[in-house]
Parts: sequence; structure tokens; C-alpha cells
Amino acid sequence: MEFHRLEDYEKMRPLLDADYWNTLRYRHMLFHSPHEEHVFWVDDMDKPSIIFSCWKEETSSIDGIYCADPAIYPRILETEPIASAKFISALPEVACAYLRKKSRIKKEYPSYRYALKDRSRFKGKASSEVDYLKPQHAKLVADSWPYGGDWSSDYIRAMIENFPTSAYYREEIPVAFCALHGDGSMGFLYVEPKLRGKGLGRLVSDTFIHRLLEENFPIYCHIIRDNVASIKLTERLGLEQICELSWMDLVTEEKEGEEEGE
Repeated sequence: MEFHRLEDYEKMRPLLDADYWNTLRYRHMLFHSPHEEHVFWVDDMDKPSIIFSCWKEETSSIDGIYCADPAIYPRILETEPIASAKFISALPEVACAYLRKKSRIKKEYPSYRYALKDRSRFKGKASSEVDYLKPQHAKLVADSWPYGGDWSSDYIRAMIENFPTSAYYREEIPVAFCALHGDGSMGFLYVEPKLRGKGLGRLVSDTFIHRLLEENFPIYCHIIRDNVASIKLTERLGLEQICELSWMDLVTEEKEGEEEGE
């Protein structure tokens, strides 16, 4: 199997349209995010059935893999550069099951994908009390996010500047907020601990969904499977669980050698 760098993004539309809810993140990364941030690879330049992406040229970290035929995932995962990847995002459960048998998993974030497939299920209302996040608050959002790194502030600033957000303020400081991730999924939901239990999470989420619907964004999110509070809130908002997937930190042969030398 050989992969080719995708140049004509419009060639992807038939594949994306055929499986809309399982290809949402690619639709966003291809047609909404700045193209220079992602590099996309496909199996066939004219009629792709497989796509994966990475951050710029960093193939050691794969942003996700989608295959129209789930039975082919084992073959894809054994093909370079994917076979040498150290981290893979949003991997479907069928592929995760194969990797668990073949690789040592250093760390895994098993998650559910929820989506608002039926808009009539959403009963929330936008609140005049909810404002937008401002770019200067990117570091505050990054500091509240448990999965970030040194790059998080710049990444979150770009999300704040380019896409809808929602924030509830106290004394000009956002104490409850949410924003989009780079794949178009809702995230970064945070409520200051001393203010939890007062409905602020629901308040900013309702307004956020309204703003996304107004701009025709699909409503979906990823939730770690043991995050019971977020799952309950998401289901009250009308979203339905549609699949299971994981973010996987893989121990490659290189990593094993490094660890033995420590």
C-alpha cells in the first residue's frame, strides 16, 4: 500500500459525504482550518478511500485515520509512515483493538464521540449573559485544559480568533467557557471549581451550540469514557453517542530502546 499527498481537496467530498458523521473532523480540517497546518495523505489521488493527516510534516504524530472499509485498518497500521507513528488521534475502536494486540500502549484516552444528528433534540436557548472568549484569554484556557503542551496557547488563540466561542465573565475574567478544537469538535469546557453546580456549564454550552448552529457547523464532541459528568451534560443537550475511539500514545521500537538506556 502506498500513500500520496493530497493536493485537490475537492476529491475528498464523495468519501466524506458517504459517511458524514464518521468523517466530521476531516471535513473541518480540510475546508475550515488553515491548510498549511495539516498535511493529508490518501491511497488514491482520484478516488480516495483512505485518508490520514499529520501536523505539517510531523508524521510521528497522526491526526487521525479514516478508512471506508474497516477491515483494512490492520494493513494500514502496518504501512509507513503510520507504522512508525508515536501518537495517533481519534482512532476507531476496530483499529484500536488491533493495536492493543500488536503494540505496547504507553497511554490511551478511550473516548466516545457524541453528535447532534437531530437538531430538534436540542432545546437550549442562547443567553445574553454569555459573551465570547478573547484572544488574550488563550493562556487561561490552555492552563485549564489537562491535555495541552507548550504549543497550546497559540493553538487555542487561533481557535478563539477564527471560530465561535462562549464565555461567562466575572470581573472581566472568564470563569466558564467553551471553544472549538482544531477538528471542529466542541471542547475546552471549563467552569471555575467554586462556581460548579450552578448551571454555568449548561449556560455556556447552550449558547455555544446556538452560535455553531447559526454558522452551520455540525455539533459534535469527544468525551473521555469515564467523564460521567460531561457525558450527562452532553446527553441533556440532545447529543447522541455515535462511536467509540481513542487517542493512543504508542511505544515504538525507538521508544523502547530509549527507555532501556535511561
